Amino acid sequence: MTENNDTENDLLEQYFAQKMTPLIDKINTLKARYRSRFWGTLWTVIFLVSINILFALFNVLIYKHPFNLEQLLVVIIGATIIILWPLLQYKKQHFPDIFGTFLQFYGDWQHTQSTEKRPISGSLPILPPHNLEQTMHTITGKYLGTDIMLSDIQYWQKSKKVSNGVLVELTFPQKVTDEILLFAKNGFYRKNKRVNMNLLNEQIFIPAAAYFNIFSPQPKAPKQLLCSPFFEKVLDTHDVFKANLIYVALQANKVFIYLEGCQIYFAQNGIWQRKLDDSKFKSLHCKITEVLQFVELIQEIKARDE
Repeated sequence: MTENNDTENDLLEQYFAQKMTPLIDKINTLKARYRSRFWGTLWTVIFLVSINILFALFNVLIYKHPFNLEQLLVVIIGATIIILWPLLQYKKQHFPDIFGTFLQFYGDWQHTQSTEKRPISGSLPILPPHNLEQTMHTITGKYLGTDIMLSDIQYWQKSKKVSNGVLVELTFPQKVTDEILLFAKNGFYRKNKRVNMNLLNEQIFIPAAAYFNIFSPQPKAPKQLLCSPFFEKVLDTHDVFKANLIYVALQANKVFIYLEGCQIYFAQNGIWQRKLDDSKFKSLHCKITEVLQFVELIQEIKARDE
């Protein structure tokens, strides 16, 4: 396992050196150039406007000329346009798709963006009550025959945001289990009863399982699946994503994981954002790796069960 991790880390470092670092340097250079233009323009314009105002006041005080307010307003408006010009030019710059390039490390993975809120047609029981959802960023890919989707998502009740986090959806090629729900005990659903479902906690003697209320329509817990490695991996995922709370739903061939209070995507092109480095990308790599290991574990457990 250690050798595999070392090999993967070496491959990641090589990929960063060859693909990512040149793009990061290009974006940082653009930021530095246009920041420098902005500050240079700002101080130059402030100096010229100050001189103009001093001359106007001199003419008023010494030569009794009337103060021309309209001229002063025109000068200020023109100065403002000149100051903002570097920022407007920066927005027109073509930035490399650094995030898409990063995802190519995993194969044919894709990243999509959206800002539109949409009404829900149905909802997972592990999500807080809501009537609108907004998916800002989505990563999709495939691993060991399993379709993977990670989404930065917000949930709204009318005009109030009730929750935000990362929703992970794993679609396996084979059936995983009947329905099982895991609710963090201090989360939005704190009851120990659900309609037409059984509480399985008393059947599972695993310390890591004590974090959850566990429900299923089945009267008996599928202990082959709900084993110590499963719960440990769920909590590891919670820690790696730095989530506030975690909820899990297993339904037929799907596994849904909602990690509340965290994100996968981060903006990087704003002129006032600090310089890019590889730390956030490597943090995201750890998150994706954790999801891939979750897929491996589920498939390993199912293979033992067959």
